[in-house]
Amino acid sequence: MIIGEFKSESLKIGNNNLITKRMLLNFGHSKKIENVIYQEKRLIDRKMWKMRDIENIEFSKAKFKQVLHYISGRCGHLENVGKTVLFKILYFVDFDYYELNEAKLTGESYKKSDYGPAPIHFEEMIKELEEEEKIKQFTTMRGGHEQQKFISLEEPNIDLISGKELKVIEDAINKYSCMSATQISALSHRDIPYKATKDNEIINYEKVFYRDPLFSVREYEEDD
Repeated sequence: MIIGEFKSESLKIGNNNLITKRMLLNFGHSKKIENVIYQEKRLIDRKMWKMRDIENIEFSKAKFKQVLHYISGRCGHLENVGKTVLFKILYFVDFDYYELNEAKLTGESYKKSDYGPAPIHFEEMIKELEEEEKIKQFTTMRGGHEQQKFISLEEPNIDLISGKELKVIEDAINKYSCMSATQISALSHRDIPYKATKDNEIINYEKVFYRDPLFSVREYEEDD
């Protein structure tokens, strides 16, 4: 240890040389302090990076509500579109947008469930939209099974959604709103982000860059 080494050296100089001994001991003490400061700085740096990561994935409640309301208004009235289909359209909107732009649209988190990706804030946002009388929710029967329907009661406000974001939303609606719950669930199970995630865990957005051509929405250059 540094302090121990300087203590030994100070004894060689002589017990009468108290100033030298104190200087060397103080030097050893200052090195110890420097090490503590260095470790604390590293800890602060790690916390700063963690905070930046959290900011990067922050969930936009207001934007998610607008996207959910918009999709419900565009295709919620279709016979095949219930809760399961809405879940998957939302998933493809967020993950397709991330693949194209390397930035998140709503920042929503999706859990791997038995029936495919499931947005974790869906119930909370639907409840708020119902309380605001923007969406009506009800249950009907389809193919011998209960189906939860979500019908828009007014024109959705999309002032938080950019033109670029709206295009991705429209592309997903046009591509998937014609599918049944069974069809779109089976399809979502084949997407790499879902496949690479353990049951009931949050699906990692970064996995979109490992998609196969069936799901990929980005034209990659050789350097990508």
